[in-house]
Amino acid sequence: GVARTRDAAWFSPLAATYAHAHLAAVGWVAMMVVGLAYRLIPMMLPAQMPSGWRLGRSAVLIEAGLIVLVVALIRPSAAVPVGAGLIVAGLASFVVEMRGVLRHRMPRPVALPLRDWSTWQAHAALVWMVAAAVLGVALSIGVRSEWTVPLMWTYGVAGLIGFLAQIVTGIQGRLVPLYAWYRAFTLGGGAPPARGANELPSARFAAIIFGGWTMGVPFLAWGLAGQHRIAIAGASWVLAASVVVGGVYIAWMVRQAVGAAQASSSTASGASDVSRAH
Repeated sequence: GVARTRDAAWFSPLAATYAHAHLAAVGWVAMMVVGLAYRLIPMMLPAQMPSGWRLGRSAVLIEAGLIVLVVALIRPSAAVPVGAGLIVAGLASFVVEMRGVLRHRMPRPVALPLRDWSTWQAHAALVWMVAAAVLGVALSIGVRSEWTVPLMWTYGVAGLIGFLAQIVTGIQGRLVPLYAWYRAFTLGGGAPPARGANELPSARFAAIIFGGWTMGVPFLAWGLAGQHRIAIAGASWVLAASVVVGGVYIAWMVRQAVGAAQASSSTASGASDVSRAH
């Protein structure tokens, strides 16, 4: 903004835009997602919580790479691939830790649906993370000029929508039932709700959401990369519908938990009145 309004163009505004985008997407959202994933993915599986100094390794690598990348973008230099490589190393460290978590699985809650589509959606988001990392490194090294714009569009969709937005959607499918349970617990005056948190997820809702994102993200990337308007519009509508269904799903889970708590409270109140009458 200063460069535009004060004629202080000692750097390229477009390069600053790229740096700004990576500060937001990698420095804020990706770091937050990685940190939360260390706590929430083991809860979703379920598995033993990871611990130890190695958890901090991914943060150090990602932040160091981000600093190098941002400086190299603002003041164009050959260090861009170095920053990208450090960020990818940090993400790789995160993946290694998650693979370690998979080796310490715990018994699966019996009440969960047989197909846990929300967890599958989190896994799909990690696949898009790998795709974004590969594309980011390719762009930092340099590709043929005719490939640059299509790869940039694909990189943006893979990182922002395929990875970051989708992993939030997947995790919320397992996190919202806990919120709904605690809300019902509060409304019930501290009495355990009639429905447990693991009984609230619906495989039917989650499958629709998972299917919408699975179709929408690759078609959006393909449409933007090739400037196919029909594909862009169709994918956008599919993703928008998936978001709407996700909102309905959240409201449905909360209503199920609260409704069960209110019904139990009314039953308990009626029984108490009968007891006092006797």
